Amino acid sequence: MSDIYIAGIAMTVFGRHLERSLEDLAGEALQGALKDAGCASSDLGVAFYAGMTNGPLQGQISIPGQVVFSKIGIEGIPIYKKKNACASGS
Repeated sequence: MSDIYIAGIAMTVFGRHLERSLEDLAGEALQGALKDAGCASSDLGVAFYAGMTNGPLQGQISIPGQVVFSKIGIEGIPIYKKKNACASGS
């Protein structure tokens, strides 16, 4: 079994972001987490996507993580979806 580390964290500012896409918001948080960790997206071995409204907002129910991450340049690694209503980000 391999050790797993959370090396960097980030988040977007809480608020209404009607002019921004999910990809833009996710990209901002991801870039912040990568900067905090001192690494690049090419260093990632796996990614996790959590969200509760991606179906209605994104029109994507099956693979929202793959859609969001591919639009910000992350592909070719396992991407897992976590869906747990309001606790999705916990």
